[in-house]
Amino acid sequence: MTSIEGNHRAEETADRPKLSRSAGFADWLTARHIGLALTTRAGGMLFLIGLTREGEIALVGRAFGRTYAVRAVGDSIFLATRYQIWRLENRLAEGVTVAGYDHLFIPQAAYTTGEIRPGDIAVDGEGRVLFANPLFSCVAELRDLYNFVPVWRPPFVTALVAEDRCHLNGIAVDDGKLRYATALASENTAGGWRDRRVDSGVVMEVPSGASVARGLSLPCSPRVHRGKLWLLESGTGYLGFIDPASGRFERVTLCPGFLRGLAFVGRYAIVTVSRPRREAGFDELPVAQTLAKAKANPQCAVAVIDIESGNLVHWLRVDNVGGELGDVTVIEGARQPGALGLLGDPIRNIFDIGPSDYAVAGAASIDME
Repeated sequence: MTSIEGNHRAEETADRPKLSRSAGFADWLTARHIGLALTTRAGGMLFLIGLTREGEIALVGRAFGRTYAVRAVGDSIFLATRYQIWRLENRLAEGVTVAGYDHLFIPQAAYTTGEIRPGDIAVDGEGRVLFANPLFSCVAELRDLYNFVPVWRPPFVTALVAEDRCHLNGIAVDDGKLRYATALASENTAGGWRDRRVDSGVVMEVPSGASVARGLSLPCSPRVHRGKLWLLESGTGYLGFIDPASGRFERVTLCPGFLRGLAFVGRYAIVTVSRPRREAGFDELPVAQTLAKAKANPQCAVAVIDIESGNLVHWLRVDNVGGELGDVTVIEGARQPGALGLLGDPIRNIFDIGPSDYAVAGAASIDME
């Protein structure tokens, strides 16, 4: 297992998350011209990560209550919170910067879903915003006028009720269409998955509902990338992919902790790794024994994995955030992304006025602090 302990530079302050990184992490971001967005369960933060002009890690944190899934698509970020899904929009044109930021995401709209705690978000080829709805054991679509519109549920779930029967937690779009979903167990009773979390996870094909893989330990974050169906098996701590012929989960890389978020850029997987909550039964999972044998402590970090070699090549440790990261997404074309939060002067005093015969005003001067 690759260590993420030494050989790092630190950027930290007493009242902010404490960051440390591998020596090549900043150069890796620069070469791909990307930023990252992360969520945290504890504290309910959305973090945007990029680089300053001097090449140092730039981090912006905004509070949204509890945060779950996050997905960046073009100039939009969709952020799932405890009972809402927010749409944030980048309001800076290409080549424009404000306070050093080349992307500035502003909360533009909130959709009230009720407390369903979405496990995953995707946007299909028609522009529909889809999300995993664990409470109602279904995949749902975001629409005006409704909390959500169910679009698919597993064939073994017989009713659309708020019972979190199978904990449907992940979805994947392939070629513009909803193609796969993950659940922690094939259960049809209220909270039935909770007693079967070790080895009862399933990957299903949509819309048929056929099982693509079974017997998994807490599968999540399915992603189709370079013709393979990748996912995280959080119960064992492995990133891997599903062999289409056998339905087996082929392990690629063991990560040091509890896995939640997965994104891709080129030949690299980006994985969020967390220190687990003890009350969540982590000690009962295979990953706890694996890490104990390796004498490795669970970390709170972003791991960058070369999927061609399986090596963990870069990392960013994120401490002082309660030990628990959630989802991760790639912001294409961003060097230093920023965002406004829901409180304070900046969001009250920004006026980005649309085309008019009377005036055009933009985000020319914003105090981001």
